[in-house]
Amino acid sequence: MPGVLLVIGYSYRNGQKGEQPYCQYYTALVNADGTQKEEHYSGTSDYNKLLKMETSTENAFIAVGSNDQGMTLLTLNAQGIIEREEVYDIGNDENIPYFSLRGSNGEIYFAGEQSYWPGGYKNSQSFLLKLSAEGKIDQQLFYPQSVGYFPSLKSIRILEKGGFILTATDDRGCSIILTDAEGTVKWALGINDSAGFGNIIYADVDEAQQLLTVIGSYGQVAKIDLKGYIKEPFLMLE
Repeated sequence: MPGVLLVIGYSYRNGQKGEQPYCQYYTALVNADGTQKEEHYSGTSDYNKLLKMETSTENAFIAVGSNDQGMTLLTLNAQGIIEREEVYDIGNDENIPYFSLRGSNGEIYFAGEQSYWPGGYKNSQSFLLKLSAEGKIDQQLFYPQSVGYFPSLKSIRILEKGGFILTATDDRGCSIILTDAEGTVKWALGINDSAGFGNIIYADVDEAQQLLTVIGSYGQVAKIDLKGYIKEPFLMLE
């Protein structure tokens, strides 16, 4: 729709948990001049969150999100109304996708954090989920806190020769994980928050140079080779 922007997200309603839905999917069409054209609220469970627009065509949008049952893949029409919702339950109490990426063959990768509460104490681990172009689960992988130190996967880079570079961040620091094509960890590097690096806000890889560049939220730049070694002390962006 030329000149129209589709905004997605979620909205908490006034009321108490249990008043369905407490947190709703939210979509709004906005005109080019910033005026709101129409908005929609929906949801099939207590908590419904639209997190990222994945792809769009002239007449439809694909978005990813989450609800009480798991991660969601949603199809929206040109008016921003949800027409289809696929739910992916990969176990445990809560699965939050923080990042998604569409591959060259139409497959979709989810990365995020899985939480569970044994004995009333929160435990978390990272997950990587691959869906086929048809929306079926092809692969699901889990990385405990002992791998890469921090459990919230926030980005994915697919390597041309196979494998992934995964980055994770939480309030204790950040980590970088290199895997092979099957998702098996080859190495993991953790950077504690006390190092002054902050959260990873950018990551890019030069496969020809075998070099990964990551930028932290405090302006620090790290150069890391694909064997997991930091090549030089952190630099500051100017």
